[in-house]
Amino acid sequence: MLSRRVEVVATLYYKHSLHTARGLPFKQLEPDLIVNTRVLKATWFLEWNSFYDVSPGQFAQTLKPGVSRAFGPNRRWVASSYFGIGFNDYPRLTQYRYNAGVDITWYPRKYR
Repeated sequence: MLSRRVEVVATLYYKHSLHTARGLPFKQLEPDLIVNTRVLKATWFLEWNSFYDVSPGQFAQTLKPGVSRAFGPNRRWVASSYFGIGFNDYPRLTQYRYNAGVDITWYPRKYR
């Protein structure tokens, strides 16, 4: 937490396929950095979601701005909209040129 309204989240993922029915097996190292801020009863985020494909030795850089808002009884539903952009050729060739979407998530009741 940088302040009451600003949060930074950093993660590092490693993906390795154990078996593939089709396509090439993969190894990926995926750093992820997200900055969240609360403004106008919504959470605005900017996510730098990139990955490094070990086999071809390529690094993909992507950026995803978006907004999330909780709603419903006990604010257990969250709707998020985002727009992802590939910054170099590799993510545009392998994943997307532009990626927009809406995610709706339901969180079960918290037990005390």
